[in-house]
Amino acid sequence: MLPRTALEKYCTFVEKESFWFFVEKWADKLHSTIVGNRQLNEPRVVKKIVQELNGLGFAGIRTYTAFIHQKPYVWFYDSDLTKKKAELGDLIFIVSVIHKGRKIFERVTINQAKKGVAPKIDAEQLFLLSRFPVFRLPRNWGGKVYALPNYSHCLGSHSLLSNEFTFISSVLLDYALGPGQSFKVGKLRNLFDHEDFLFPRVILNDDSFSVVNQCISELLTKWEKVWWDWPYYNFLPLLWSGWWYRRMIPPVPMLLNVGYAWNVRQFAVGYLLSWIGEIVWGNPSSPNPQTWELIQDIVGSMAALGDEEVKEFVAKFREYSYEGETPSKGQAVTEGNNGGSIDDKDEEGDGGGGGFGIVYTEVNLNEID
Repeated sequence: MLPRTALEKYCTFVEKESFWFFVEKWADKLHSTIVGNRQLNEPRVVKKIVQELNGLGFAGIRTYTAFIHQKPYVWFYDSDLTKKKAELGDLIFIVSVIHKGRKIFERVTINQAKKGVAPKIDAEQLFLLSRFPVFRLPRNWGGKVYALPNYSHCLGSHSLLSNEFTFISSVLLDYALGPGQSFKVGKLRNLFDHEDFLFPRVILNDDSFSVVNQCISELLTKWEKVWWDWPYYNFLPLLWSGWWYRRMIPPVPMLLNVGYAWNVRQFAVGYLLSWIGEIVWGNPSSPNPQTWELIQDIVGSMAALGDEEVKEFVAKFREYSYEGETPSKGQAVTEGNNGGSIDDKDEEGDGGGGGFGIVYTEVNLNEID
């Protein structure tokens, strides 16, 4: 469960103007990278994003990145029991919260980038990232088989890179479009006027909930804060308390679940408040050990396949252990769930070209005054 002291410190941190200055800086860097590299293809834009975000940070929060010139393709069976192959994604966004030298919280989303005002969504990959059937990684990425729960509905996601950055859960994208369709990015937001944002109670105890209530009570009285001006007011999550009305929830970090963002600023807010993606660590254990195992395996494969810069990134990612860590290796792969007939014979390699990156942000509460 999340310690009361950690949650209080994170809440205090996000009230500071310096935190919101960093949010703006992070968002501006992402926006300028996308807009300034419109002429590049998707893999090269992804590489630029990884390069430009690396090292951004201040007092307790910092982003580290890595890029490898290989892409993990996976094999799985679709709903018709036809064997399919698709790239796992272009990027993994990870945010970790560190308290007293241990990781106490971590969220992950596996993201696919698409360019253009009317991008075509690959049907096989949309199926993979929205439904997560049992799949196998190629042998040079470990060759293991995974069956991943998607409790948040945001373990898989898409980034749509047109004139404006759009982030959306692959579950919502599949619901909105159906597989293989092209569409106008600008019309996508018209399909959603709200999203349900949930408290992930699995990571909280009664003491933590008292902190949440205190944060909500205090933040509701601070109308002059940046999150209550008009752009943030439109973005803040709306929680259905009944079909006839909604109740506003202020930005308590870690506790909400964001399914989409219509611009880089909204995405930066959600990501840096630890609102985006699947919770894979919640102190003192993982609510989704299968996905936690996948992330550890991918990071390990990148260390084996990458250059010295990638190895340095992996060392940084592994600098802090997880509070209460006791998962057994191989937990995600068993004879009962491994879809053993997913044979990857003669299918080694990355499937051709491109690359794969990780954007990893640490919120180190020990370094926050």
